[in-house]
Amino acid sequence: MLLGGLLVSLAVLADEGDRSPIGQRIVEVRVEGVEPGAEHVVMGQVKTRPGQVYNPEAIPEDVRNIYSLGRFDSVEPRVEVTDQGVVLIFSVRQRVQIADVEFQGARSIKASKLQGAAGLSIGDYMDPAKIALARQEILKLYKDEGYFFAEVTVDEQARVRGRLVLLIREGPKVRIDRVLFVGNDTVAEAELNGVIETARYRWLISAGTLDEARVKEDVVLLLRHYRDEGYLDVRVDY
Repeated sequence: MLLGGLLVSLAVLADEGDRSPIGQRIVEVRVEGVEPGAEHVVMGQVKTRPGQVYNPEAIPEDVRNIYSLGRFDSVEPRVEVTDQGVVLIFSVRQRVQIADVEFQGARSIKASKLQGAAGLSIGDYMDPAKIALARQEILKLYKDEGYFFAEVTVDEQARVRGRLVLLIREGPKVRIDRVLFVGNDTVAEAELNGVIETARYRWLISAGTLDEARVKEDVVLLLRHYRDEGYLDVRVDY
């Protein structure tokens, strides 16, 4: 069964003969594989209830709602047909909870700042999508600091044991050595340098960090400056 990109395989088990559950009354809905005491959390996401007539079209939404908790790697629904009616069971495989978060190889950015960017803490579940997002946010943080060659990977062996270890290779910090203008035949380089915000590295004066967002803003500033000078057909690229 496919709904909204979610493939749901529904197993139907009969205790006597080959009876279809469709049209029969549901007598029980339960979850298997969840940690003790957490069944109510899962059942809170399930709309199918005892007393309702069994409808297989409603099951994918229940499965999707259970997945939305972010706690499970798999959710397998199955149906048992009994003399009393239909028993609907959701069998889940729970994700490992994070017991520790480490940033190995980080020298230039504090762990607390990396933690804030990652957005993952002890007690969270090992959600692959959230871990991938954490990697991207850490890479963005390094890029903002001028480390354009930084790499971030996950220690998979540690992950299955509940330890989220992000392996960081910072690489060299990129600094602007010089800002060049090509094609500025009528406006001096010194004048253009006064227009833009990007500046080369100068000890104690300018960090010289390459910021792509700032460079894009500089393009707009240069376009505006040239047009104010009467060059309406000017183009600026970088």
